Amino acid sequence: MSIQMMLLGTGAVATKTYVDDVFYTHLYTGNGSVSGQTITGSDFTPDFVWIKQRNGSQNNLLIDTTRGINKYLKSDEDEEEATNEDFVTQVLNGGFKVGNSGVTNGSSETNVGWTWKKSPAFTICTWTGSGANRLISHDLGSIPGMILVKASGRQSDWNVYHRGIGNDHYLELNKTSDKQQEGTGGVQTWNNTSPTATTFSLGPSWDVNKDGIDYVAYLFAGGESTAATARSVDFDGSGES
Repeated sequence: MSIQMMLLGTGAVATKTYVDDVFYTHLYTGNGSVSGQTITGSDFTPDFVWIKQRNGSQNNLLIDTTRGINKYLKSDEDEEEATNEDFVTQVLNGGFKVGNSGVTNGSSETNVGWTWKKSPAFTICTWTGSGANRLISHDLGSIPGMILVKASGRQSDWNVYHRGIGNDHYLELNKTSDKQQEGTGGVQTWNNTSPTATTFSLGPSWDVNKDGIDYVAYLFAGGESTAATARSVDFDGSGES
């Protein structure tokens, strides 16, 4: 079975969600046009667009429909949210439109645009920090395998929860450092609590929950199933399914 046919969501209904229903990689070359250009190829309207120049050193730009497509974050920087009307001017069925910015549509510049649709594979959450331990509700419908959190309202590092490193560590997306142990003395990121199919936990860390600061999180499904009936194949030349 190809990866495009991998089942991402299961349930009582017959409808199934596949990778190419909710994720697509767009490769395009900028044309430098004042009117911009439309980038298509998928079969859905994206809620999240991640653009990176392939033949240059432009930053990774993260744009979503929850915050508004005129707002962007950089995954490789700790900068707060900024506004640009030309990076992405529209999301539409099949992809998105870029404007006349040299960052996303420079003449002859090669780019990649990864797009996601809200689904059982991906969702977006926003909140205003409280400075105290709390739960954030989400509509992913499954336990997240990875959560990317960024303060949109202040300069701060990206904090990443990943199922593989547990709820007592975090990664920093904009850095090359190893995983970080959660702080002691009550300064914690995930409150030493693993996410569930409906919520994820935050401590009072300024990177995820400073009082009065706005935040965004991108949640991705994934990880090994913990169901007793789950089955998989180990391609090592021995063993059983």
